[in-house]
Amino acid sequence: MAETASQVRSAFAGGEGAGRHGRRTGEAGVTLAEPRVTALLCSVASPEGEARARAWIAAVAGAEPPGARAVAVGGDVAVVWREPGQWLLVAPEGWRPREDAPAHDDVCVLDMSDGLAFLRTGGAAR
Repeated sequence: MAETASQVRSAFAGGEGAGRHGRRTGEAGVTLAEPRVTALLCSVASPEGEARARAWIAAVAGAEPPGARAVAVGGDVAVVWREPGQWLLVAPEGWRPREDAPAHDDVCVLDMSDGLAFLRTGGAAR
């Protein structure tokens, strides 16, 4: 059987590309950019293990997990609250979790790198 290599593909491939949109001259109407992140980890804790999960995230990411509808930043890593007992760790290309972080049975970590996409938008709001 022939081996196949997986290829990373943008969720926005085939759509409008990054750059200027909305005006031909002058200031751009809207700008689009796809930030390149490679680490998208979802941490899910059991109700009984939420305190241990919070400690694990703080050790791995360098930021205390935030409360509802909030984001915390530790160095290059953003920790985003998703729902009770769940946080998303967003990090730039090349980031690796700290190896000295203690492991816990109360934490389930899912690699979401291929399941979510980010789009940075800008421009005048008119």
